[in-house]
Amino acid sequence: MPAPLEAQVGGRYRLMVGANVNSLNPWDADVGTDTGPGLLLRGVPHRGWGPVIDYSRFELDLRRGPAEPRLGTLLLRAPIGGIGYTFERKRLAMTLHAAVGWGFNRASTEPEVVARDGARFEAKDRLLFRGGVTFTQSVGTRFALVGSAGALLHDPKITLRTETGTWRTNGLVWEVGAAYKVF
Repeated sequence: MPAPLEAQVGGRYRLMVGANVNSLNPWDADVGTDTGPGLLLRGVPHRGWGPVIDYSRFELDLRRGPAEPRLGTLLLRAPIGGIGYTFERKRLAMTLHAAVGWGFNRASTEPEVVARDGARFEAKDRLLFRGGVTFTQSVGTRFALVGSAGALLHDPKITLRTETGTWRTNGLVWEVGAAYKVF
């Protein structure tokens, strides 16, 4: 009887690294949507429980209302770590996951707003939660295609010094990418 595929290729891979395109679509109409590059760093999914590690970066427009001009931008950098449970069928794996992380936030104000009102945005770094489902399709022994969708819950406490307002970045998040199984 032949050895299992993982034994034939020199063992079971544990970590994959790659690039992706990700998007955050906030539920708050005063916060814009962003789609951009990201870094994918995850455990290679295997049936059962395993680690989930990810890094996302988003740049979101901040407005007074959906039809209003942009007041500024929020740069959100979000490394996360958590746990997931994986179901496998041949080369396709589906992982249900939950993770926590820290949102490193930086808000900048449009020059016209500073000149006109002397106003500047401030944003605090905060804890965040991300949950969802990830599909991983192995392509050969070392490459994988990855797609993920879920929700990001994050309240960065953004304030504009001349007025009260609340901008929330909670929303739907998705990503697609490719990864290389490192070891």
